[in-house]
Amino acid sequence: MGGKLELQEKIGDILQWASCLTAEHFQDDEQLWTKQMDGLKRRLKITHGNLIAILGIQGVGKTKLSYSLKIELDEDIEKDVRLVKWDGKKSIREILAPHIEAEYLFNLIQEYDRLAISYVSNFLDIKNESFLQDALQHHNLLKMKDAEAKICDSIRQKIRGKNYSGAQENKEIQDGLKHLIKIEFTKKLEGFLSKKTAISIKDNIFSENLENIHTILIDTPDYNRKSTSSFSADLKELEKFWLSILQLGDVEEGQQVNLIMFFQKELWDLRPSFFCGKFNEITLKPLTPKQLMEYYETTFGGCFPFSEDALKELAILSRGIFRRFKRYIGLCIEQIGDLESSLESSDVDTIINLDVLVKDFEQELKNVFPRNKALHRKTVILLQLLSAKPLTQKEIGEKFFDGNKMGCSRFLNSLECWGYIERHYENREKTVSLKET
Repeated sequence: MGGKLELQEKIGDILQWASCLTAEHFQDDEQLWTKQMDGLKRRLKITHGNLIAILGIQGVGKTKLSYSLKIELDEDIEKDVRLVKWDGKKSIREILAPHIEAEYLFNLIQEYDRLAISYVSNFLDIKNESFLQDALQHHNLLKMKDAEAKICDSIRQKIRGKNYSGAQENKEIQDGLKHLIKIEFTKKLEGFLSKKTAISIKDNIFSENLENIHTILIDTPDYNRKSTSSFSADLKELEKFWLSILQLGDVEEGQQVNLIMFFQKELWDLRPSFFCGKFNEITLKPLTPKQLMEYYETTFGGCFPFSEDALKELAILSRGIFRRFKRYIGLCIEQIGDLESSLESSDVDTIINLDVLVKDFEQELKNVFPRNKALHRKTVILLQLLSAKPLTQKEIGEKFFDGNKMGCSRFLNSLECWGYIERHYENREKTVSLKET
C-alpha cells in the first residue's frame, strides 16, 4: 500500500511540474545552460554597454533565461542587475526607480524654497533666511490644512454608502489624502518652476540611479501575431528609454549599462521598427531531444512513468520547445490508468495525436506557410515520418503531392530554409532527414 501511495505522490509531483509555467510560477527548475547561453552570460559579466535582443519562439524559455541571468549576474557583479517584466503600462523609469517620484517631489520642494527665499530676500532686502524659511513653511502648512479638509470631504463622498468600520474609513481617507496631496502638490510646484527645471531635476535623479546599475533585463510579453500594433507601440517606448540612457550617460564614454531585451521571434521577424536594426541579435536555439531527456531524468531520477522510448518520442515531438515538452508530459500523465506499468511509445502516439500536434505547431508554421494551412498538417505528418527514418524526395512527392515534383520541391525548400529538415544525396537519390534541433 505504501508503495502505491509513494508512486501516486511522485506522479503528482511530476504533474504539478508539468502543469506550471517554469518562470511565471517561480518553479525552482535549474537553468539548462547551453554553450550559447554560457557565452551570453560570460559576455555580460566582462563587458558593458551592450544592446542585445534575445529572440525566441513561444515556449523556448526566454522568461526563464531572464530570471537565471539575473541570479548569475547578481552573484558576480557589484552593481545592481535589474529585471523588468514589461507590461507597457508603467514607464521603465518608474519600474527601475520606484522611489523616483518621491525624490522628485523632494527636489521640487527644495528648488521652490530656494527660489522663493532668493526672490523674497531680494525684493524686501531681508537677509534673515531662517526667518523667511519659517514663514514659507507656515504659509504652505496653512494651505495644506485647507486642502486637507477639502480632500477629506471628497474622499468621504466617494466611500459613502459602503459598509466600512470607522477604522477602515479613516485608513482609506488617510491613504487617499496622502496620495492626492502628493499629486496636487507636485503639479503646483511644477507650475511655479519652469518645465526645463522640472525635467532637469527628474533626469538628474534618474541619472544617479542609473550609475549604480550594471545590467537591465527587460522581458516583453508574448504578443498576438495577428496584430502588431501593441508590439510596435512597446518598441517605441523601449527606444525612447534607450535614447534617454544615451542622453543621460557620459558623452565621451557613451552607454555604460547593459540593456538586454527579450522578444518573441515571430513578431521580431516582421521588423515593425527601425529600432530593431540597432540590436545585436541572439536567437535562442531549441533544446535537443537528448538535452530534454537528460533534464527530465536528472530532475525526477529516471524516466518514470515513461519507458525510455516513450520519453524520447515526447522529446522529439516537442521539437526542442521546453514548454511544449512539459505540456505533452502533463497530457500523458493525465491519461495514466494503471500505476504499475510504464507509458509506452504507443500510448504517446494515441495521446499526442495528429490533431494535438497540428494545433501546437500552427503558430510556428504560420511563419513558414502563412497562406496555406493545408501545408501545416502535411508538415506535421512528414516530421513524424522522418522521426522514424529518412525518406527520399521522390517518396515524399508521391505521398503528399501526387508526384508533383515542383510543388514538393517548393514545400521542402521552405522546410529546409526554416531548419526543420536537411537534404543530401544518397545512392544518387535526394534523401530527406529530420534536422537535429
